[in-house]
Amino acid sequence: MSRESHRRIKTSLSIIVGIVLLFSTAISAASAFSIQSGADSKVSTPIKHIVIIMQENHAFDNFFGTYPGLSPPYALNMTECDPLNLTQADSPCIKPFNADNDSAQIQGNDLIHNWNASHVAYNNGSMNGFVYAQLLNHQEDPQDAMAYYTNATIPNYWDYASYYSLDANFFSSELSYSYPNHLFLVAAQSGGCAQCSPSFSLKFETILSELDKAKLAWRSYAGDWNTNYDCTKVTKGDFSSLSQVFWNVVPDFPAVELNPSECSNIQNLNDLFSNLTKGYLPSVAFVTPYDNVSDHPSESTLAASQLYITKILNAISANATLWKSTAIFITWDEFGGYSDQVVPDQVDALGYGFRVPLLVISPYTVRGAIYYGEAGVQEDFSSLLTTIEQNWHLGHLTNRDKSEYSLFYMLNFSESPRPPLMLPSNILATFPLSDCNLCRVGFGLSPVSVSDPPSYAIPSYYNVADENSSNAS
Repeated sequence: MSRESHRRIKTSLSIIVGIVLLFSTAISAASAFSIQSGADSKVSTPIKHIVIIMQENHAFDNFFGTYPGLSPPYALNMTECDPLNLTQADSPCIKPFNADNDSAQIQGNDLIHNWNASHVAYNNGSMNGFVYAQLLNHQEDPQDAMAYYTNATIPNYWDYASYYSLDANFFSSELSYSYPNHLFLVAAQSGGCAQCSPSFSLKFETILSELDKAKLAWRSYAGDWNTNYDCTKVTKGDFSSLSQVFWNVVPDFPAVELNPSECSNIQNLNDLFSNLTKGYLPSVAFVTPYDNVSDHPSESTLAASQLYITKILNAISANATLWKSTAIFITWDEFGGYSDQVVPDQVDALGYGFRVPLLVISPYTVRGAIYYGEAGVQEDFSSLLTTIEQNWHLGHLTNRDKSEYSLFYMLNFSESPRPPLMLPSNILATFPLSDCNLCRVGFGLSPVSVSDPPSYAIPSYYNVADENSSNAS
């Protein structure tokens, strides 16, 4: 019954019916957008929203190895020299090199980063097989494995680390490629996957079912997801982009994909920004990118990817209510073939994988703090689930999340919420923040935009999938 019909019907009966309908609609809307409100009293902290943003394929040393203030064991070792050939004692070797001036070319080269290459690179803990792993796989530029970037190339990421916090003892979950690591992000396991592909038949428990049991709202905001098309039984051939095949793993669980009420929690990035405009975030949100803003070599530029991350953070920061009750974790799913020198603990047959950056964004961070794990203990993606579980008193999924610390040790809830950092919306910032005239700090601010921004053009040799911003229902 439309609102216009309500106006035209004058009888007492119609008024009663209208009231009933409006009341029912209000309840329905509340269920869709505020299911977690009834569970707010269950939280252990001021944090009512946890947002986990997963980018692609960069080791810690590749992005933050030369970041100022790192303790020596966690900083890039410039004397490390990886041999071209591990089987030759007199093999020439490659040292770490600054790639800022060649970032477009190197980012255009997708290094080998599968299970086998990961284990060659790991070399039983010697951590000196990164170049050789590329040579074995006939990479034309195996030396690119030793490349690293600085603030000249990734100023936004360094600015976030300097204003918020950086975890320098955080690792991917498995010594393999993207897909099993994304499974760990939602399940604290990969079902034993070493080098497997999506099967769309997974049945092990995920954090999503735990959230459902607690009546806590969750969303998986995934690239160009289209609910009307994608919430059906699918095979690998139905997808055309990396973001749909290997990064958005939630549909691989039939209990989600084939259940309309569950599958409707998978939405696309347009939905994320629409929700944020309305002041809505679920209790837990997982965010995976379009291919061309993913940081994935050969699929995206580092400039476009940083602006995408900034767009999300600015949208959350613009709402003071959301900002004061949100913790955001930004990480990268695996090493992408790039070298890192901190040896990952092998807690089971699958990993940990190589070290990756973790940016911790919240009003409760200690500005510029660098962390090395609670009590110096290494952490992996499972600790993100531990954080969710402890905040809302949920059950554990596996020994991984059961044995790890909550990441909230990096937040100081005894202090008043800090105002957010707003980086410019259409141009990269500068590092340090003291040199950034376009950067703003404060509540209720809008990001600065310039009238004639750089194009940040994607080179023609990149293999970029078209962005399909289809609407989800």
